[in-house]
Amino acid sequence: RVGDKPFWNRFGQQFGRGEGRLPMRSCYRSLIVAALLLVAGTSAFIADAPMTQVHLDDLVDELSKHEHSVVFFHSQNVTQSSLFLYEWVMTSSAFRNNDNVQFIGVDTSHCDSFFMTAGEGADDNCKTFIASARRYPYLRMYTKTASSIDDEKSIAFEGKARSREVVAWIEKTVGANGIKSETAVVPHGGVASFLARNKKKVVMIEFYAMWCGHCLNLANTYEQLSNVFSHEEDIVIAKYDASTDEDTLKQYGISGFPTILVFPKHTKKARTPVMFQSSTLSAMVKSVNQLIGSFRDENGCLLPRAGRVAAFDEHVQAMVRADEEGNEAEKEKEMKSLKRAFKVAVRADKKKGSLYETVLGKWVEGGKDAVEKMKEEYTQKIEDSNAKGRNADREQSVINIMNVFLGIDEEARKLEALAVLPLTHSMFDERVGMDLPFFVEFYAPWCGHCKKLAPVWEELAESYDKDKVRIAKVDSTEEKELSQSFEITGFPTLLWFDAGSTTPQKYEGARTLKDLKAFVDAQLQTPFNA
Repeated sequence: RVGDKPFWNRFGQQFGRGEGRLPMRSCYRSLIVAALLLVAGTSAFIADAPMTQVHLDDLVDELSKHEHSVVFFHSQNVTQSSLFLYEWVMTSSAFRNNDNVQFIGVDTSHCDSFFMTAGEGADDNCKTFIASARRYPYLRMYTKTASSIDDEKSIAFEGKARSREVVAWIEKTVGANGIKSETAVVPHGGVASFLARNKKKVVMIEFYAMWCGHCLNLANTYEQLSNVFSHEEDIVIAKYDASTDEDTLKQYGISGFPTILVFPKHTKKARTPVMFQSSTLSAMVKSVNQLIGSFRDENGCLLPRAGRVAAFDEHVQAMVRADEEGNEAEKEKEMKSLKRAFKVAVRADKKKGSLYETVLGKWVEGGKDAVEKMKEEYTQKIEDSNAKGRNADREQSVINIMNVFLGIDEEARKLEALAVLPLTHSMFDERVGMDLPFFVEFYAPWCGHCKKLAPVWEELAESYDKDKVRIAKVDSTEEKELSQSFEITGFPTLLWFDAGSTTPQKYEGARTLKDLKAFVDAQLQTPFNA
């Protein structure tokens, strides 16, 4: 028993299955695994969840640091705590951009043995907790002025332990708007019908289990991924709790969680899925961009190439160049070629061609000055749309096209503005060994030591003027040929290149900011190839 009702009955009521009972055959395996995970690793899962973990005795001090705190009291002795962790991560993910709401976890396992005695024999904090808590999972909202666990101004959550309901409760209580989840939820047993309804789109489905620790670690990233591509018409990103659907697991050969499968658009051929293996947000965004031909960054914003067509750009650039040189005949020739390209373009490019025609009309009317003025108007439209929460993809695409007419390489400008310059193989060949020294980190996105170095490397880059030295990085998982040319075998590997030289010096010192700066200063003073 947990509290005043049998465990199975309470479990069913908490998670909304029928009359408070689960079909035994379908849930035995999940619950047994969940129970084992509680004993062996619940604390590890909580450490990976996006929240602050504190001891019950330190809770009041922690509450004073935040305007509003939502506290999850959990126990390693109660299965619902483990199963709610997934919903908890989903809830905290909805407020990931809100600094006014802090999520705190408190392990109250040590208080459980005193529930039967109504707190007799327990310490004061356990007594207070037992007196106020009625079930697990137990959530309570506090303000920074809270002076005790049962503070009279605090509010307990009374609804079903589902992320959607908890988010709505927080929004209503605090007045803060959570980020709407854009991940489609496939109903139990409904994978086939979901695919049929979305046959004209690429479908990405995460097959997960609520008790799975790896799924917990991926949950927040997957939510962000679905938000990034929420305005793309060619893909739907979904998730499916497959923990009790053995038929679906067998059908798609799924043997572990999480498994992400990508189903192509429906054609006459079989809709055979492929496994999606990226795990970091940046890698996932890059893979989806390649998959559907989109251009998004990790915030969901359009990249400078979005809305553009390379064949159109070539004619625009040649036309603008001829105009600047006063070559009227060449200008007219390229303009005609551009308009002809609009007509023969494939369907997807024809839509973009209409945007080019809009800008072309303005350029013919008043040259670059007219396009500059139009750009200012569209920039204001984007600001107005952002303020009202509306999508401004079309306006941003038009601005990207205007930049071609204005001769602005926005992508290169944004790269140059970064403190740490990301290098591709071609960029490395163009930049390294020229007029500036380069200090380059060769890294892998999955490397723990690289993740630890990242903020230090960023701070190092911000310490120097870009016209004296460039601090850069190379993703060795993407630029394998470049990495092999320098015999990179471990990560991170730090190589220094003097100006005018492609012969590197390997950095062997400590990876602290102080030591890295000392090395850079020494190299700037006395280049090792001098």
